[in-house]
Amino acid sequence: MIATNIPNLTNRTDPPDSTDRCDQSHSAEPVSSDNAMSRELAVYVHIPFCHYHCSFCDFATVTGQSARIPAYIEALIAELALRLEQSPRPLVSTVFFGGGTPSAIDPTHIHAIMDALRASCILVPNAEITLEANPGDHPPGFWEALRATGITRVSVGVQSLDDAVLRGVGRLHTGAEALHALRAVRRAGFVSVNADLMFGLPRQTLDQWRHTLDAVLTEQPDHLSVYGLILEPRTLLERRVRQGADILPSDDDAAAMYEAARELLSASGYVHYEISNWARPGHHSRHNLTYWRHDPYLGLGMGAHSYVDNTRFANLRGLRPYLARLAKKQLPTAHHEPIDAARARADAAMLGLRLVEGIDLAAFDQRFGGHLAGDHAEAIERFAALGLLEIVAGRLRLTPRGFLLANQIWQEFI
Repeated sequence: MIATNIPNLTNRTDPPDSTDRCDQSHSAEPVSSDNAMSRELAVYVHIPFCHYHCSFCDFATVTGQSARIPAYIEALIAELALRLEQSPRPLVSTVFFGGGTPSAIDPTHIHAIMDALRASCILVPNAEITLEANPGDHPPGFWEALRATGITRVSVGVQSLDDAVLRGVGRLHTGAEALHALRAVRRAGFVSVNADLMFGLPRQTLDQWRHTLDAVLTEQPDHLSVYGLILEPRTLLERRVRQGADILPSDDDAAAMYEAARELLSASGYVHYEISNWARPGHHSRHNLTYWRHDPYLGLGMGAHSYVDNTRFANLRGLRPYLARLAKKQLPTAHHEPIDAARARADAAMLGLRLVEGIDLAAFDQRFGGHLAGDHAEAIERFAALGLLEIVAGRLRLTPRGFLLANQIWQEFI
């Protein structure tokens, strides 16, 4: 059982997303016979340090705190030991270093974390180990040193190749530096290279977006993540938009950008496997599939989220309290929510509909109980009549038109 600062945790499993991006809850009723320690586990490692703060970002990050990096790495390793001290060594299939900016710290720190993971866990022979990286100045040999730590996959935060658009959201790198980073990562010999792109940014045009797509594709990344801007509350960008200092593309223009990506990436041989993700065969993000398939994951570090043993829990977001808690050899858990079967079904349905292949209804009902198609028959029929949802070969899935309205459709299943 992974420790969470909660007494008498029941021993079960199921999930959605780590640092970032999906939050859910539930109660202590068994969801399935799955057990986090008897299945392959995904591990998320949060590195909060950044050289600058993007105006759209609401993740748990810090700037100007590089002196605290060694203490933070020690705390991460201590948290790992505390989380697993009463567990058999779990089998780990994926590790994801997210942030923040993991490439902002020295590869020796990544090496130390990987050594601790290898000592505490059993990494499967073909484990996928991803690191998020920002373009910019990296010393000679940096990427090769990262590869020597065991990183197999690098996700480069390109976002846009238009320098004015990049400056508008507070990013310091240029488009040319982003392309250079993709080339440098490729030359270093990583198994897989991902480019993170973002559309719907302030003053971004469809022509600028098409240029970014075309130029990035010339570098032949193995995988592309293409996210529409989400205007998060209390971010600098949200305040600027609210005050009229920044102007976002219209919903129709943003939809046109998404459709342009979908058409171009498909024509370029990439498989569209999740609403925002495309891959060459064999290069799907196995770590992110953990979230979308509602499998267990352990999050380490400031603000990281976990979902194991039918419980979702999250760490303290502040750097000082995170370090202080672990200096006392105490877990940094900020809050937790046990998960009941009804909520697990709802979460799994929402996440499963993110996948282009959709949900295998028979397998879903066997794992989570209930009757998904029957329980939501009215909504499914209504969305099917609108051409947004369909059942094909026993799978419930969004249509391409439904991708654009996914948020509204998911609400019916929560």
